[in-house]
Amino acid sequence: MSSKAKIFTREEFGNVIAAAIYDYEHSPAKCLYTTNDTADKLYDRYGTETEAEE
Repeated sequence: MSSKAKIFTREEFGNVIAAAIYDYEHSPAKCLYTTNDTADKLYDRYGTETEAEE
């Protein structure tokens, strides 16, 4: 069985973290801003999709 995964370079991972921090710092309603929202939003923007064997 295989599933899709993303591979991040060190630079891409740094960009993801920096973007998450920036978004949180500039969020008008921090109480409504969750880590799941951040992960979902940033996951599609960075990385290379690949097949992963389980």
